[in-house]
Amino acid sequence: MTGSTYLGRPETYWVELLSSPDLLERRLGAYALGEIGSCTEGTAAQLHAVMRSDPSSFVRVWAAGSLMKTGHHHVGALQGLLAACGDDLAFVRSLAVWMLGRLELGDADTASALIAVQDRLEDDDRSVREEAGIAERRMERSLQVVDH
Repeated sequence: MTGSTYLGRPETYWVELLSSPDLLERRLGAYALGEIGSCTEGTAAQLHAVMRSDPSSFVRVWAAGSLMKTGHHHVGALQGLLAACGDDLAFVRSLAVWMLGRLELGDADTASALIAVQDRLEDDDRSVREEAGIAERRMERSLQVVDH
Protein backbone atom coordinates (compact mmCIF):
# COMPACT_ATOMS: atom_id res chain seq x y z
CA MET A 1 0.00 0.00 0.00
CA THR A 2 1.49 3.34 -1.05
CA GLY A 3 -0.09 6.76 -1.38
CA SER A 4 -3.79 6.56 -2.15
CA THR A 5 -3.72 2.96 -3.28
CA TYR A 6 -4.45 -0.40 -1.71
CA LEU A 7 -3.34 -3.66 -3.34
CA GLY A 8 -2.11 -1.56 -6.24
CA ARG A 9 -5.56 -0.10 -6.94
CA PRO A 10 -6.32 3.62 -6.59
CA GLU A 11 -8.83 5.11 -4.17
CA THR A 12 -11.29 5.64 -7.03
CA TYR A 13 -11.43 1.89 -7.73
CA TRP A 14 -12.46 1.16 -4.14
CA VAL A 15 -14.98 4.00 -4.13
CA GLU A 16 -16.66 2.46 -7.18
CA LEU A 17 -17.08 -0.82 -5.28
CA LEU A 18 -19.14 1.00 -2.64
CA SER A 19 -22.04 1.07 -5.11
CA SER A 20 -21.68 -2.53 -6.31
CA PRO A 21 -24.79 -4.74 -6.13
CA ASP A 22 -22.57 -7.38 -4.47
CA LEU A 23 -22.40 -6.85 -0.71
CA LEU A 24 -18.96 -8.48 -0.46
CA GLU A 25 -17.59 -6.03 -3.02
CA ARG A 26 -19.13 -3.12 -1.09
CA ARG A 27 -17.59 -4.45 2.11
CA LEU A 28 -14.22 -4.84 0.41
CA GLY A 29 -14.44 -1.28 -0.91
CA ALA A 30 -15.20 0.07 2.56
CA TYR A 31 -12.40 -1.98 4.11
CA ALA A 32 -9.84 -0.95 1.49
CA LEU A 33 -10.62 2.74 1.96
CA GLY A 34 -9.92 2.36 5.67
CA GLU A 35 -6.61 0.67 4.85
CA ILE A 36 -5.69 3.57 2.58
CA GLY A 37 -6.37 5.85 5.52
CA SER A 38 -6.32 9.46 4.43
CA CYS A 39 -8.83 10.06 1.65
CA THR A 40 -10.55 12.91 -0.13
CA GLU A 41 -13.53 14.66 1.39
CA GLY A 42 -15.67 13.23 -1.40
CA THR A 43 -14.61 9.68 -0.59
CA ALA A 44 -15.29 10.29 3.10
CA ALA A 45 -18.76 11.56 2.20
CA GLN A 46 -19.42 8.39 0.19
CA LEU A 47 -18.26 6.21 3.08
CA HIS A 48 -20.57 8.16 5.35
CA ALA A 49 -23.50 7.57 3.00
CA VAL A 50 -22.77 3.83 2.91
CA MET A 51 -22.51 3.77 6.71
CA ARG A 52 -25.93 5.38 6.99
CA SER A 53 -27.86 3.64 4.25
CA ASP A 54 -26.36 0.37 3.02
CA PRO A 55 -28.93 -2.41 3.35
CA SER A 56 -26.33 -4.71 4.94
CA SER A 57 -25.24 -4.07 8.53
CA PHE A 58 -22.09 -6.00 7.63
CA VAL A 59 -21.17 -3.30 5.09
CA ARG A 60 -22.31 -0.43 7.33
CA VAL A 61 -20.03 -1.47 10.18
CA TRP A 62 -17.00 -1.68 7.87
CA ALA A 63 -17.82 1.74 6.42
CA ALA A 64 -18.09 3.24 9.92
CA GLY A 65 -14.79 1.72 11.03
CA SER A 66 -13.04 2.83 7.87
CA LEU A 67 -14.47 6.32 8.13
CA MET A 68 -12.98 6.60 11.62
CA LYS A 69 -9.57 5.68 10.15
CA THR A 70 -9.62 8.20 7.29
CA GLY A 71 -9.11 11.32 9.36
CA HIS A 72 -12.54 12.62 8.30
CA HIS A 73 -14.36 11.99 11.55
CA HIS A 74 -17.78 12.72 10.16
CA VAL A 75 -20.56 13.14 12.64
CA GLY A 76 -22.08 9.74 13.10
CA ALA A 77 -19.09 7.48 12.40
CA LEU A 78 -18.54 6.64 16.05
CA GLN A 79 -22.31 6.45 16.54
CA GLY A 80 -22.45 4.00 13.63
CA LEU A 81 -20.01 1.69 15.41
CA LEU A 82 -21.83 2.09 18.71
CA ALA A 83 -25.13 1.22 17.03
CA ALA A 84 -23.54 -1.83 15.41
CA CYS A 85 -22.73 -3.14 18.90
CA GLY A 86 -26.46 -3.87 19.20
CA ASP A 87 -26.97 -5.37 15.73
CA ASP A 88 -29.03 -8.55 15.31
CA LEU A 89 -26.05 -10.35 13.73
CA ALA A 90 -23.46 -11.59 16.22
CA PHE A 91 -20.69 -11.16 13.64
CA VAL A 92 -21.53 -7.48 13.25
CA ARG A 93 -21.60 -6.97 17.03
CA SER A 94 -18.26 -8.74 17.35
CA LEU A 95 -16.73 -6.70 14.55
CA ALA A 96 -17.99 -3.44 16.04
CA VAL A 97 -16.43 -4.09 19.45
CA TRP A 98 -13.25 -5.33 17.76
CA MET A 99 -13.00 -2.05 15.83
CA LEU A 100 -13.79 0.09 18.87
CA GLY A 101 -11.01 -1.64 20.80
CA ARG A 102 -8.46 -0.89 18.12
CA LEU A 103 -9.27 2.67 17.10
CA GLU A 104 -7.36 5.52 18.66
CA LEU A 105 -10.17 7.60 20.09
CA GLY A 106 -10.04 10.71 22.23
CA ASP A 107 -10.72 10.39 25.96
CA ALA A 108 -14.42 11.28 25.80
CA ASP A 109 -15.03 8.99 22.81
CA THR A 110 -13.12 6.14 24.46
CA ALA A 111 -15.17 6.52 27.62
CA SER A 112 -18.49 6.41 25.73
CA ALA A 113 -17.32 3.54 23.51
CA LEU A 114 -16.16 1.63 26.58
CA ILE A 115 -19.72 1.62 27.92
CA ALA A 116 -21.01 0.06 24.69
CA VAL A 117 -18.20 -2.51 24.74
CA GLN A 118 -18.88 -3.39 28.37
CA ASP A 119 -22.55 -3.94 27.52
CA ARG A 120 -21.41 -6.67 25.13
CA LEU A 121 -19.56 -8.56 27.91
CA GLU A 122 -22.93 -10.21 28.64
CA ASP A 123 -23.79 -10.89 24.99
CA ASP A 124 -25.50 -14.17 24.11
CA ASP A 125 -22.71 -14.96 21.63
CA ARG A 126 -19.38 -16.20 22.96
CA SER A 127 -17.28 -14.56 20.22
CA VAL A 128 -18.88 -11.19 20.94
CA ARG A 129 -18.17 -11.58 24.67
CA GLU A 130 -14.54 -12.51 23.98
CA GLU A 131 -13.97 -9.59 21.61
CA ALA A 132 -15.65 -7.27 24.10
CA GLY A 133 -13.29 -8.45 26.83
CA ILE A 134 -10.24 -7.80 24.67
CA ALA A 135 -11.57 -4.41 23.57
CA GLU A 136 -12.39 -3.46 27.16
CA ARG A 137 -8.83 -4.20 28.34
CA ARG A 138 -7.30 -2.24 25.45
CA MET A 139 -9.57 0.75 26.01
CA GLU A 140 -9.02 0.78 29.78
CA ARG A 141 -5.25 0.72 29.20
CA SER A 142 -5.51 3.66 26.81
CA LEU A 143 -7.48 5.64 29.40
CA GLN A 144 -4.91 4.79 32.09
CA VAL A 145 -2.04 5.96 29.89
CA VAL A 146 -3.77 9.31 29.47
CA ASP A 147 -4.42 9.58 33.21
CA HIS A 148 -0.74 9.20 34.13
